[in-house]
Amino acid sequence: MFEIVRKNIFRYVTPPLGVFAVMAIYAFSSGVNNPVNFAGLLGIVIFIVTLAPALVIEMEEEKNRGYAFLATLPVAIRDVVRAKFMMMFYSILALGAAGVVLLASIGLPGYLLSESAKTLVLGISLCLIFESVVLVLALRFGSAPALVVLLFTTLMLNILTFIVASAGLMGGSLVSIAGKIFSAVPWPFAAILLAAGVAVFLAMIPVAGRVKESRIV
Repeated sequence: MFEIVRKNIFRYVTPPLGVFAVMAIYAFSSGVNNPVNFAGLLGIVIFIVTLAPALVIEMEEEKNRGYAFLATLPVAIRDVVRAKFMMMFYSILALGAAGVVLLASIGLPGYLLSESAKTLVLGISLCLIFESVVLVLALRFGSAPALVVLLFTTLMLNILTFIVASAGLMGGSLVSIAGKIFSAVPWPFAAILLAAGVAVFLAMIPVAGRVKESRIV
């Protein structure tokens, strides 16, 4: 599966490097007034820069009939799907680790670093769960319906944020709302949720392989 990784790895490296460079410059030059919210923003950024490449890759596969071509070769479709999942998996974890390093490098007090890192860990957990489900949907129904689901979810979250902000509750943005909720979660539960996120993601890989094989057949 080296060729699959070599072909697509560029998409998982270049955008995150650029985005994280901007985030780091902002953090070190302007300071971070609310580290928990900043950690929540990092989680959203990681979600975008890891899911977007996966959906773009699937769009190109559909356009070029890539899976149909691979089916004519001595290559197991499940192995192709596994390679794509693992690229996303390692990208999410690597960017999460980079986010923790960034938070630790801006001189936060111990308790603030702990709360911020916990918020990012919870965000990574949700990324693993949600992105694995979206990728399975993309493999089953096509990238366009999966993208519609993603956009609809984003729209509903923003509507919820507007309603909550209009009511004067919990701050005025999705990031601040998530930050307050995540801050109330104890570290042991955050660690359990991260383990659950990893477990769900890995469990989705064979499911996705079977789904894609059935689509081709």
